[in-house]
Amino acid sequence: MINRANAQYSGLLYFGTPVGQPVNVVFDKRSEFLAVTSSFCSDESNNEYSDLSENADGDLVEYHDPKSRCNTEVYDFQKSETSKEISDSSSKITYGSAEIQRFYWKDYTCMHPIKTEIAVRGENGLLAELDNAECTYFDFAALYRARGIKSAIDGILGLSPKKKGWGKDRFHYLS
Repeated sequence: MINRANAQYSGLLYFGTPVGQPVNVVFDKRSEFLAVTSSFCSDESNNEYSDLSENADGDLVEYHDPKSRCNTEVYDFQKSETSKEISDSSSKITYGSAEIQRFYWKDYTCMHPIKTEIAVRGENGLLAELDNAECTYFDFAALYRARGIKSAIDGILGLSPKKKGWGKDRFHYLS
């Protein structure tokens, strides 16, 4: 865990198997969700990712610039053998000065890196390794836009208890 002037704490989590993908998250007491930037940030196939911007004449124009959506793209679901899409619908949250848009995803999330290959160790070996790396299967937001999140941060780990009325915006621990 890294302490930044007693104002912000961050640390690494690892996503996916057989090799955990490191993600630098900020620990946040005011939210209850887990959200990480993902390979969706550079997906040019969907027009949903367009933005409006002013051109030189001051007119609003639509453009498609995947590089402007996220500072990082740390979680790649295609590199994980255990990733699972929860819903193909997306949603948007404005959170303080940050604006995030995400898909609902699920994968193993670990406190320590996984050090084994599934093919070599087999399923029982993987389960032991997941236990040693303090992993659990988590619902989280795979971000495709993360405006307002500082460049040194890849995501947010909310530490707040569940709030009533958040509906499908709520992410939670799955046992």
